[in-house]
Formats: sequence, structure tokens, C-alpha cells
Amino acid sequence: MATANLSGVSQQTLHIQNTTNEDCIYHAVNFIQAKTGNRPANADHVYDFLQYTEGFPHPNSTMTDSTGGTLPTPSPRPIAETLQGWGDVSPQHLNSMHSIFHHIEEKDQRLAYDHFFRELGRAPRVQEFSQFLLTFEGKDLTDPSRKTLGQLYLENKKSQKTLNQILQDMRQQRQTMRLLDSQNQALGQRNDQYKRERDNLQSENRNLEGTICKIQNQKEDLQLKFNSLERKHDQHLAELEDERTDKQQLQADKHALQNTINSQTDTITQFSETVSHLEILIFPKLMSLEPDDESDSPSCDVAAMLELQVSEVEMLTSMFPDKTEFSLDDPTAVKNIQSFLDGHIKYEYLHKRIGFSLRVNPEGSQMSVELVCTFPHEYPQAAPNVFTRCSDMSKENHRKLNEDLHEFIQSLDRGEICMFSVIEWIQSNIDNYVQPVEVDDSTSEKEVQYDTILSRLWIYSHHIFSKFKRRDIIDWAEELKLTGFSLPGKPGVICVEGYSRNVDDYWHRLRGMNWKRIVIKEKEETDIGDDDIDKHRKFSNFEEKVFNVRGGKGREYHMDFGQLHSYLEEHQSGHLFSIYFGVDGKSS
Repeated sequence: MATANLSGVSQQTLHIQNTTNEDCIYHAVNFIQAKTGNRPANADHVYDFLQYTEGFPHPNSTMTDSTGGTLPTPSPRPIAETLQGWGDVSPQHLNSMHSIFHHIEEKDQRLAYDHFFRELGRAPRVQEFSQFLLTFEGKDLTDPSRKTLGQLYLENKKSQKTLNQILQDMRQQRQTMRLLDSQNQALGQRNDQYKRERDNLQSENRNLEGTICKIQNQKEDLQLKFNSLERKHDQHLAELEDERTDKQQLQADKHALQNTINSQTDTITQFSETVSHLEILIFPKLMSLEPDDESDSPSCDVAAMLELQVSEVEMLTSMFPDKTEFSLDDPTAVKNIQSFLDGHIKYEYLHKRIGFSLRVNPEGSQMSVELVCTFPHEYPQAAPNVFTRCSDMSKENHRKLNEDLHEFIQSLDRGEICMFSVIEWIQSNIDNYVQPVEVDDSTSEKEVQYDTILSRLWIYSHHIFSKFKRRDIIDWAEELKLTGFSLPGKPGVICVEGYSRNVDDYWHRLRGMNWKRIVIKEKEETDIGDDDIDKHRKFSNFEEKVFNVRGGKGREYHMDFGQLHSYLEEHQSGHLFSIYFGVDGKSS
């Protein structure tokens, strides 16, 4: 320090009274250079000089409580950045120097710097200040637990190293724990698997033990049967020996009989072929000779019934002269019946019956109903076969109309003509069937408007002999575009398939005839959507089938059911044979 050369200097000498700190520093630097011939070595000389002259307080006012003033640092920057001599530090010691300044707090560095300046009167260089830091014990020398900054630094480094080792050990322990947990979990899974396998093996072992017991029992039973068969075998051998002798005797008799049989075989075969040929020829004629009335109604005067029919048709023709309202199915049928009434033909040659269509237009209603009627020869002693057609009516309402009409006809007295009552009933009740059918919200518009269901009915009848019924069965199927087959005789079988609405219509017509017994044995339904219905049919057309007719009691005739079973099998319906007859069929 150059304070010895500055004795007698005061604020008045430097002219720094009432000046700013910057001016004080400027005057102090010039003054020291003038007196010593050299500029100040560093800022500490300037601050020391100004403190000596009490030119202005030290920037760190908290450190000016000592007499004469102390200068811990020349600036507020970190101590390490203000020290001189960093270039003299060797590269191998440079990192240790930075580590020392990094681990000792800045306030302790300032305090050590202040003590160094008090003791030596100058600013320290970096190497000597680092050594001073390591031996500096702090300000309070009376603290029994005080330690040097170096000791604290070493303890901190040791603690940091210990902490790092502990952390590393903890990480290794965590990894070990995770590995142990994974191994434990794998062992648990393997243990569960071993338990399941053990249970499965025990179950299989029990099953095997049971199987072994069964096999053992079967073995014992087989041994008993084998012993029994051996005894029977020995007995049969003895019997065969006896029979061999008898056979030789019979062989001579056989040759004699064989000659007789051979002479008669050709005659029997020819006779059998002739009988079969005659059965096939006479079956249609016998079927046509069967009475038309297949109901249980009492016998009646057919001629009187036919005369009433002709009169009723004449009245209907006069009431409905327009052919669009009333039309006969076959105009020659009335002439044919009149010829019978006049005695020109016999009844067995009367093969036609009256049928007609009548359009009914009820007053005040925009709906038109077509009435389709067929008179059996016994009408009005027997009920007429009547059903309706109405394209503007919903399927459900139309079905209900036909059912109610059928019940009404059945309720009428037999023996009186009834078509005018039928017409009046339709005109009075048609409005009850005009209301729309309630449809669920889930039903789409397409399902309401279009029939997407293929129905197949398998119908059983006590017998089908009437030529009129056989003709209607075929004609109605063709009219409604239904496929299937009918099997006349006793019993009678009918199968029809097509759109459900047409099938229901067919069944209502069929049920309206006079039958001893007719039921639906099976009903199959398939939702085909927009698909072509022909892809789902089992039959390509509708036809009447005849299988090897065989005679029965009286004029009854039966079909060969073996051929019927083969026919059903060909159309993927062999299971229906047991539904019809209660037994499994065998093909002929």
C-alpha cells in the first residue's frame, strides 16, 4: 500500500468534497499516479486510499464496521471472477480451483477476502487465496465447534461421495428388487400352471382308472360270452353234423321240387305283370267313380241339388248382367248339368261343376271385393266353397275376412241356397276390414308393402278321391304361383310352397272344402328378403304324383309309401315322412 506516501492528504487536498463517487475515484487515481509515478496496481489501492481519506463509504456497507474501514471486495461480482493470477494456475490444478470456489458459499469467500486484506494489506492472488480459504476458520474464534472451510469442503466432498454411493446402492437395490419381483411373479405363474397341470393329471388319472375298470368289466363280460359261444359252437357243430345227414336227404327232394317250381315260375311272373298293368289302368277310373261328397253329411238327391244350383245361377245372371261383375268359370258346366237333369247323360259322366266370380261393390265404400265360388254337386245340402280376393286390403285383414266369411257360411242352414246371404253379409261387414293393420314401429316400410317370407305347408288329409278336389288343388296352386305336389288316395298328402300371403290364401280355400279330416302337419318359413324366391324352392312346379297304386278295402286305394319316401329324399324333405306317419321311411 502507498498510504505512507499519502500522509497529510485530506478531502480538501483532493478537492473531492461534495462530489460524486465517480469523480472521487478519478481524482484519487490521478493523485496516486502523480505522487508515486505509477498508476494504482488495482482497484484495492484506490479504495484503500479513498477509505483512508474518508472520501466515501465502501460499497459493501455491512463490512465497514471496523476501524479504518475494510475492503473485502472491489466490486459486487463473485470473488473468483475478480482475482488475479488465473493464468498462472496449471491445467491439472484448474478443476480443483474451480471446485473449491464452487463448494464454498460466496458470503464466506467475502469474509475470508476481508481477513486476508486486513492481515496482508493487499488483494490476494487466486492460488494463495484458495489456500487461505482452506485454512480460514471464520469470524467467531470462540465457537468450539468451528471448522476450517477446508475441513467443511472435504467433509462436504466426502458426504457427497458417500451420498452418491448410497444413491447408486439404492438404484442397484431397486433394480434387484424389480428383478426379484419379476422372478417371484414368474415363479407364481409357473406354480399356478404346475397346479393346473397337476389337477388335470389327477383328473385324467381318475378318468383312466374309471376307464380301466370299465374295460375290466367288459373283459369279464366278453370272457363269459366267449365261453358261452364256445359251448354253443360245440353244440352247433354236433347239430350241423346231424343236419348234414338230413340235408343230403333233402337235397334229393329239392331237385325234384325245383323242376316243378321252374315250370310254374314263368306263369306266375306273367300273371303278376298283368295284374300290375291292370291296377295302373283302372286306378284313374276308380278314382273318378268315388263320390264327390267327402264330408260326413247325409246322402242327398243330387239331381234336386243341381236343379237349385242352376236356378240360383240364373238369378245371379239376371241381377248382375255385366260380365265384369259376374262371370262363369266354365259356361259349358251349366249346359252339362242341364243335360244330366234332362236325362241325356248319366251322373257318372257328369265331370263338371258350377264355378263363378262375382265382384261386390258395397255402397259408400271405395273398396271392391271379388267373390270366388265353386258349388259341389251336393250344394246346397253341402256348403259352397267360397273365398274372396281383394288387392287393396292388407294381408291380415284379408285373412280375417275369409275366416269370418267361412264361419258365416258354416252357420247357415243346409238345404237352402245362400249366395244372396253371402253377398249381403259382405256388403254389410266390409267396412270392418278396411281399417289398416297395426304395425310395430320396428317394422320397415318394405316389410309392410312386400312379402319377403317363403312359406311351405305340409298338409295331411284322411283321403283325396274327388276329381273336383284334385283339379282345384292343382288349379289353385298354378293360379297362386305355388310349387309342390299332391298325392291322392288314402291318406292324401299335399305340399305347397311360395310367398306366405299366397300360401295362406291357398290354405283358406282348401280348408273351405268339405273334408273328413285335413290338418297342417308342418309349416316352414324362411325370410328371403329381396332374394329371388325360386332359389329357395324345393320344387320346380306343382304336380300330382301317383306311386304304384295298390288296392284296399272296397274302393280304397293306397300309394307305395316307399316311393313317396324316395321322392321326399330327392327334394331334401325325407324327415317329413316320420312327421306324417310316425315312423322312419325306407326307400323302395
